[in-house]
Amino acid sequence: LTSPEAYTAREFLVLDSKQKQVASFHADASGNFSISFPPDTYTIVSAKTGMGFMSKDLPKTVTIKADQTTTFNIDVDTGIR
Repeated sequence: LTSPEAYTAREFLVLDSKQKQVASFHADASGNFSISFPPDTYTIVSAKTGMGFMSKDLPKTVTIKADQTTTFNIDVDTGIR
């Protein structure tokens, strides 16, 4: 079972189409997150790299369209076995 701290300790960065950081976010204790952005194409990356911060899902390119919800998952390898 993954501890709540394993989710909340991870910071993710949002980069715009010019690869400039426009936001950052953390998941909640259940591993969920919700963010809102104007239409554009964004890249989601981990703020840190290395053991415990790796994800096969990142970097993730997300295209936001007007008046639509975009859903995606990030699987983070905590390194805990």
